[in-house]
Amino acid sequence: MANQGQTLLHQVAGMDYYDGGNQLGVVFQLQDELLRELFDLEHLEMLKEAQEWIKGTAQSCSAVLVLLATMVFAAAYTVPGGTDDNGVPVLLDSPLFLFFTIMDVVGLASSLISVMMFLSILTSPFQMQEFYKSLPRKLTIGFTLLFISLTTTLLAFGSTILLMIRMENKRWS
Repeated sequence: MANQGQTLLHQVAGMDYYDGGNQLGVVFQLQDELLRELFDLEHLEMLKEAQEWIKGTAQSCSAVLVLLATMVFAAAYTVPGGTDDNGVPVLLDSPLFLFFTIMDVVGLASSLISVMMFLSILTSPFQMQEFYKSLPRKLTIGFTLLFISLTTTLLAFGSTILLMIRMENKRWS
């Protein structure tokens, strides 16, 4: 079959093997096809802007989260108050120490999962369809976990300060 002056796009647009999907008539089928093509053409610039913005945001958030995860990880191994000769934390019996431990673990877990969410954004192909559900969902989960990580890290830091003040000066607490 000769191409008769048609491009590849003309060949792809052929309706020979199209079953019509779930539209009621040929008019609605044509309307659906035209709307999709028109939407893609009219939003190419917006797609490029969205791709650049989400890449930059994911990269920035990933960098912050890796630093935060490193700090929280280090805090878990340098326990407030130190350890005794047997390696047991000195302030183990304090309820604030338990609170510190829980907040530190939650902060570490949420920061690492958030890094994974932002990395999954960075490795996506950024197709138009992905901006409908997949990428906004990943971005929302990443931001939520980032917020949780920052909050729990702040709470762990606060509990460390309270533990140290109690240990050094009972009158302050």
